[in-house]
Amino acid sequence: NILFSRPARRAGWSRPHPRRGTGVVLSGRITVGRVSRAVPSMPPPSARPRRGAPHRSGEKNIARHRRNPTAESVDEDVAEDASLDPRSSSETPSQDTSQDTSHDERRRPLSSARVAKGGARRDRSRNHAGGLLHRVQLYAPRLPVFSSAFLLAALAVFAPAVDRAYHKLHTEGRVVSDVASVAYDVGRFTVGWDKTALRLAVTHSEPCDEADEAEMNLAALKRPRDSSNAEAFDETSRVSNCVSESWATVPGSPFLIAAHGPVRIHQMMAGHFRVRLNRRLHTTVQTVDTIDAYGEEVVYDADGTIRHRAKRVVVRGTLIKEDAYADRIGQWLGDAKAHVFEYTAQRQKFKAHAKLKARYELAFSAPVDEKEKRKNQTAWGSNRLAFTVNVDDSVPGVQRSPGGYRKPVHLNQVTLRYASDPEEFIYGLGEQFSSAEHKGKRVPILTAEQGIGRGKQPLTWTFNRLFQGSGGSWHTTYTSIPHYVTSRARSVHLTDFSYGEFDFTDDDAISVAYVPIPTSDGFSFSAAAGDRTPDMSVRLGTHSEGNASTKTPHTMTGEIIGARTVARAVEAYTEHAGRQKPLPKWAREGGVILGMTGGAEKAKRVVEKVRTADVPIAGLWLQDWGGTRNTSIGIERVWWNWVLDEDAYPDWAALRDDVREKNDARILTYVNPFLMRSRGVKGALYREAKEKGYMVTRQRSGKVYLLGTEPGVGYGLLDLTNPAAAAWIEDVIVDMALNTGASGWMADFGEYLPFDCALHSGESPLAVHNRYPEMWAEINQRAMARAGLFGTDSQRDEDDGETKENDDEREGVFWSRSASSKSPRFSSLFWLGDQLVSWDAHDGMKSALCGMLSGGLSGLALSHSDIGGYTATPGNSRSVELLKRWMELSSLADSVFRTHQGNRPFHNAQIWDSDDVLDHLRWFTKLHVILGKYRGSLMDETEKRGLPVTRPMVLHYASDLIASALATQFLIGRDLLAVPVMDRGTNKVHAYLPPGDVWLDVWTTQRAPAQGHGFGGDLSALPPGTEPGHGAWVTVDAPVGWPAVFIRIGAGVEATKAAGAMREWAVERGGVPPGRRVTPMDPVEKLVLGLY
Repeated sequence: NILFSRPARRAGWSRPHPRRGTGVVLSGRITVGRVSRAVPSMPPPSARPRRGAPHRSGEKNIARHRRNPTAESVDEDVAEDASLDPRSSSETPSQDTSQDTSHDERRRPLSSARVAKGGARRDRSRNHAGGLLHRVQLYAPRLPVFSSAFLLAALAVFAPAVDRAYHKLHTEGRVVSDVASVAYDVGRFTVGWDKTALRLAVTHSEPCDEADEAEMNLAALKRPRDSSNAEAFDETSRVSNCVSESWATVPGSPFLIAAHGPVRIHQMMAGHFRVRLNRRLHTTVQTVDTIDAYGEEVVYDADGTIRHRAKRVVVRGTLIKEDAYADRIGQWLGDAKAHVFEYTAQRQKFKAHAKLKARYELAFSAPVDEKEKRKNQTAWGSNRLAFTVNVDDSVPGVQRSPGGYRKPVHLNQVTLRYASDPEEFIYGLGEQFSSAEHKGKRVPILTAEQGIGRGKQPLTWTFNRLFQGSGGSWHTTYTSIPHYVTSRARSVHLTDFSYGEFDFTDDDAISVAYVPIPTSDGFSFSAAAGDRTPDMSVRLGTHSEGNASTKTPHTMTGEIIGARTVARAVEAYTEHAGRQKPLPKWAREGGVILGMTGGAEKAKRVVEKVRTADVPIAGLWLQDWGGTRNTSIGIERVWWNWVLDEDAYPDWAALRDDVREKNDARILTYVNPFLMRSRGVKGALYREAKEKGYMVTRQRSGKVYLLGTEPGVGYGLLDLTNPAAAAWIEDVIVDMALNTGASGWMADFGEYLPFDCALHSGESPLAVHNRYPEMWAEINQRAMARAGLFGTDSQRDEDDGETKENDDEREGVFWSRSASSKSPRFSSLFWLGDQLVSWDAHDGMKSALCGMLSGGLSGLALSHSDIGGYTATPGNSRSVELLKRWMELSSLADSVFRTHQGNRPFHNAQIWDSDDVLDHLRWFTKLHVILGKYRGSLMDETEKRGLPVTRPMVLHYASDLIASALATQFLIGRDLLAVPVMDRGTNKVHAYLPPGDVWLDVWTTQRAPAQGHGFGGDLSALPPGTEPGHGAWVTVDAPVGWPAVFIRIGAGVEATKAAGAMREWAVERGGVPPGRRVTPMDPVEKLVLGLY
């Protein structure tokens, strides 16, 4: 059914004027199969003859149609009946389009039954209450298979399946090679090829004893540096090493796959993206042609064994696409013809030449020492092995007949596939808020807004429909980092920034799909620049034939990490990512950082109230220091103009000095890489950046790429690939710090770079999007150093881009929401973004802890959350109970103790609402202060080893299947175990005490009902013949104000002192509630919760 609407004629059969007419007629062109027939326009009611009246000239056919209607005239009858409806009026507007009123005189008489049906349809149409527009029943042939609509529908449904079936290949493919088995030592790694198993493996050698580490490093430095010395003694062999397999391919299966297909990037609401990789064809056969070593040396072990050492090992070969099933039929026919006519040799040569094939190169090398970059010194003692994959960019397609055309194929996806143990669990990949362990999942590497709800229904569904993808999904995150570590201490990470997907859905294999950085002649965007739609699909990989002959190789770079434990794997990764430095003393143990908006008077009032309640205050964070504005839909937003609003804070200096003098607290502000558009004074920086070309622009028009998350708000994003723009915004931030006297700020956002923009550097946005957070953090670090907030000894290290400072005099701190691989080098602190004010694991309190623990394994060692959450939605606001329980969590888990009013301050419970809440704030601010010294020692360890302060259980108990899967409890350092209450309306919590250690309840010193041997959870450290201890589930009484905390026997000095201070804190509060107990968990409850 389709609706037609056309203006009517005044009289006769002349073409109607588009703006005149006394009635309404229906006309249009109907396409049936391949035949197009026109529906003539009907006369107005005044021109219609009465029954029995003689026909005027030109109306004979109309009467004949009514007496003997045909298939083509059915629509005309309905149209005529529509013109008879007295409710139709020419005053009703209608769209004017072209018409075709020609007649088709070739008509076929119908049966009487069909004539009766036609009359019934006319009667129904006369009584139809549709008014102006009527549903027109199109002619349908007796066999609907010939209908164009049916064919189009079938094509839409079956074409993708047919396309996949046509290119369907063997699921796993195969590796072929005649290269002999060989092995080369590269630093601490050995790269070996097994011809029999057709398997490439990388093993790692590491001292079994920590005391041997220094000796091995010293021996590595004494290695022969003259490659001409063919017979040298390997002094490192004297050290007792533990050898483990760090990486290996699946035997007989290809470890590299090149593919072609559209990469669709959907840009939805600002900051929200979705990427889909589609494969139209991919290679399945891989040849290993050569394995070459460069800088090769021959050395001897202590027992006389000959070993080959190399600086670089390169595997070369070809990736081949096997013939599709349809092509094989043609190949068989061609083979039969060649056999009959006796040109088999020529046929075989053609078949080899006709296949789609691409050259590849996989190279392994020891990484360059981060401290010796300028000298290009190789880090022989590193636990990291660098790899590089190069694959041909564009290759000729399959040739199906001799002399036939070969369509160029652009290979725009590369997949690295290797083996995994089915019992191996996967962790990391940045802050993953809904997934603590990733086995069985496919995780995209894309920095973006996390969304509202992230799977919590119906909230997520509602926001996705109303605000174009703003609900997010389980994997959306601000800090998507291409690094993971397994429970077997195996780790791989990528070192570049393009889009990728880590696929853990296979039990025995891991696949890393990577989209190589597009070049200007190899990729194009299909979306028109300047045409912004809420849900826009940007296609990558559209390669023109004119450029198809290019042979530019695609490159994927990364590193393989070898280690004996998960902690050592994280330590090795942070050598690359960078390690965060200890926070200033005032931030980590000075008290609460009060998050405020509302102007100077409100700030003074709240500070005085909090101070009167004896709450230690470390800082006053004023997010609205630049002023606020009301949008057209009534939402209050902070002005993004980075100039002090003297109307809201007329006595800023007095407020700053008063806070510092009375509370020894600091003033903190807010900044982000956006500039808001405005005609007044507030838009001065926007106009300046626009005039100087510092903003991200659209590709075709060159205009500023305006973003906005709600009506009435428009803002542009700074182009940080422009050195002048980066220097300009750095100056703006320095001026902010100096003029306000701020000791730090929130460096918000960094995830919004659109994929269809134009950048000053000429780079593809695909290459910059995931790198933008790192660039933004580096600018803030430089600004902080220039403002003198890193002490008097602040200086710039030209080798690695970091700012060095005197830790004793360090004053400043800024915290980032977004992050990429090397963000820990620059960001002082991270925060977990905008959680819901709820308890749930999708986007609430539980998700905040899960994100912190996951991010800690990827270098984000110092982090915290907004106490109480941020995002309130209609019908869901922050409760007092949630606020209190979140205080308990933050006092134990967070590097700093910071509050936030939330996006709806008047709906959320606030810390100053009542004396009861203020009293709770006082005690848990003091608990955070008490743990400050212990936390400071852990931050020193972070700087030296890269380990997070708040640690997931898997970091020290990877051998325990239960402990390694938990994201509801965590370790504070190595020695304290915290289990916060994160469920509404409960005064108990279930805790799992892992084996290998004996645990004591911190508050009562009661020994928990779990046995162990005190060997630290490392099962390999057990004496021979000793049975390991068993973990235990316990139930702990945890009323509001008393979270469950344990300390292991044999803890370090600082942890022991912290536990003693916590017990003194409990005594000061009046003692532990009577009857508080730690008991074995009820077996029935364990069964119901699925803990057996």
